[in-house]
Amino acid sequence: GVVNRMHTHDLMWPSRPLPTVAFLGEEGDIGQGVGFDWLVPNPWDEAFTFAFQVENGENDALLAGRRSNDLAYLGRLAWHKQLTDEHELQLGTSVLAGNAQNDERLSRRDDETLPSTLLGFDAFWRWRPVENRDQTSFVVQTEWYLRNREEAVDHTIILLGEPLVETTGEFRVDDAGEVLREDPTEFTFTKFDDRQRYGFFVAPQYQFLRNYYVGAKYDYLSNDQGKDLADFGWRVGGYFSFYTSEFLRFRIGYEHEENSGFVNDAVLFQATWVFGSHPVEPYWVNK
Repeated sequence: GVVNRMHTHDLMWPSRPLPTVAFLGEEGDIGQGVGFDWLVPNPWDEAFTFAFQVENGENDALLAGRRSNDLAYLGRLAWHKQLTDEHELQLGTSVLAGNAQNDERLSRRDDETLPSTLLGFDAFWRWRPVENRDQTSFVVQTEWYLRNREEAVDHTIILLGEPLVETTGEFRVDDAGEVLREDPTEFTFTKFDDRQRYGFFVAPQYQFLRNYYVGAKYDYLSNDQGKDLADFGWRVGGYFSFYTSEFLRFRIGYEHEENSGFVNDAVLFQATWVFGSHPVEPYWVNK
């Protein structure tokens, strides 16, 4: 997606989306590897780009973490279109796949891999009027994620004991008339299950003067399949950003979050400044 490649201070909002953190970690997918970007030739003369990376599979959130000796593979296809003089659109889809094996229980089977895959879809739309183009803009950004990971899960089965029998051949019963049995037997075994989890965020932003931006964001993260149904989260918030110059930006925001029974309200203040030669401004800045 787009968010994974950005530092937090370069995003439109003050905090990283819930599903991005859950699936890729606080800092996103950071690793060492090689890759390429390719502007794909096509008969429609459209702007298609394809990126492919091979990296160490050490992402703690999605893959096996620092214990991993396996590679991970990341591919992304994106399409950018200037729809009209005022409207532009970018769509993208990504897949990250690798081995999530970091569990000693894998010694119980021959195949010592746990496949883990993250699928993503992202969209970015921007409107800028022809007149006063640098004064006003409106953007909407969204990303959707689906994680599928094989996990080692311990299951327990309790087998009822054999009924107790009297010397007469009849079953022994208690005072309530229930059949008395021997002590139950408990068996524990490991099963390898495919588990899915999904999440998304939607974020609109409006620029009402050259250096002033206001926006909102909604995040949603589903429960982890096969686990507590209450283990899901959502967050909603709003923010205001002010550029004093290309070297200094201030932002204030408010967020309300409910995540796995945890409830939090936060007021956030952010100041971002640049010393020396300044970098290219974030993708959402309208100049």
